[in-house]
Amino acid sequence: MEHRQKDVSNKYPFMVTIIGIVLMSVSLVVLIGLAYNIPIIISILSPNFSPKVNSSICFLLSGFALLFVCHKHSNFFIYIAITIILFISSTTIFQYMSGINLGIDQFFIKTSHLDSSKLFPGRMAPITALNFIFVAFAFLYQLQKDASGWIIQFFALLIFITSLLSFYNHIFDANLIFSIVTYTIMSISTTALFMLLSVGI
Repeated sequence: MEHRQKDVSNKYPFMVTIIGIVLMSVSLVVLIGLAYNIPIIISILSPNFSPKVNSSICFLLSGFALLFVCHKHSNFFIYIAITIILFISSTTIFQYMSGINLGIDQFFIKTSHLDSSKLFPGRMAPITALNFIFVAFAFLYQLQKDASGWIIQFFALLIFITSLLSFYNHIFDANLIFSIVTYTIMSISTTALFMLLSVGI
């Protein structure tokens, strides 16, 4: 059992490749929509929540890392992607916990006009940042030579469960933990992308 397949990328490379391409494509479209202020893109992909730049960047890098892990490309670029994902997500968590605004939410693209009514304009939800931390650790563990599939799938399961609960909350308007504070709710598009990513991991 110790030598069982440690990730799905070796078993289903085509599926993982498609997931990686979808993640990168959607993220790029969202970033273009935000950078050039194209309302139709923003409204279609995220009708009820304004998309977050840092979330899109992290999804873009996640798709990139997924493709590189799947096709056994250079670990150097995967480590760079993981480092950026971990930095953005952990910094976001730190901002929530400390109450300090480090300016990372509006650093890449200014989107405060989309979140003018929000407490933290442009900031991804805490649950989104936490999921990206799980993503980063899952990728980091996949790069280890003796990595066990159980640990990788544990992180993937955490991502899937939080996404599933958020999806349930959207569909049935349930008062779960994600809706206790409004800015902790993940958008439906973010939820769907996390579910896809958890399958790819």
